[in-house]
Amino acid sequence: MPLSPTATRALLAQLGHTPKRFLGQNFLVDGNIVRKSLELAEVQAGDTVVEVGPGLGTLTTALLEAGASVWAVEKDRTLHAHLTATLAGSFPQAFHLLEGDAVEHPLAGLPPPLAQNREFKIVANLPYAIATPWLDAVLAGPLPVRMVLMLQQEAAQRYAAQPGSKSFGAISVFLQAAYVIAPGHK
Repeated sequence: MPLSPTATRALLAQLGHTPKRFLGQNFLVDGNIVRKSLELAEVQAGDTVVEVGPGLGTLTTALLEAGASVWAVEKDRTLHAHLTATLAGSFPQAFHLLEGDAVEHPLAGLPPPLAQNREFKIVANLPYAIATPWLDAVLAGPLPVRMVLMLQQEAAQRYAAQPGSKSFGAISVFLQAAYVIAPGHK
């Protein structure tokens, strides 16, 4: 279950961490969003899941408890250290954490043979500033069988924009083309 807003603030204070606006940090505090994300991604035991910016580990913990192997990338050094101290010890075989930029590591260090020869999913709460460049990087490589992304409304509108609309652009074309050609897309 996610931390409440009060518990989230308390943990951030304990870590001496203030959310960084330039990283677009926001923290999940709604259990329904976490539950719905796993449901939409159809996460099952044994799945391989990529997560971007696990933060305090709310979504990550739910993925791991569902039996998924999680490959996550976290840019914030303090949050990376927190996740290493907590989740890495609890799920040593299933939790793979990379400290770095998600745009540079869109699949969070998932080894190429795994990404190419095994189905994987992406479940992420994406910061607005990296949503489009990250997705562009994902579309350049092996495609996931399913992506469940929490996005700011403006990013979602660009992704789903129709030709001729104000929001339509290159990412709209790339994403919609990837959806059509992806094997087993739903």
